[in-house]
Amino acid sequence: KQSTYEKTLSLIQQKKTLVDMAEMRSVTIETVLSHIEHLKLGGIEMDIEYLRPDDLDIKKITDTFRKLDTISLSKVKSRLGEKFSYTDIRIARLFL
Repeated sequence: KQSTYEKTLSLIQQKKTLVDMAEMRSVTIETVLSHIEHLKLGGIEMDIEYLRPDDLDIKKITDTFRKLDTISLSKVKSRLGEKFSYTDIRIARLFL
């Protein structure tokens, strides 16, 4: 039986979008992001470049993570303010 993380990894390998993965798994996008974070922390190699949003200023967010020398969402959110949602910041953090 596949673990919940393996199921998410399988959908990533099929290049499913975050929205599609969430709908297919009957979970939230935040849950899918937590699965991807878990897989990355576990050293699982996966190509998530296709998930990089074109309309999100990833560089501004990742630069803020680096400037603050943190992986804390709340610290980065507090520095960036309302321009970016926690979900935006969490997605960007995947590309650090």
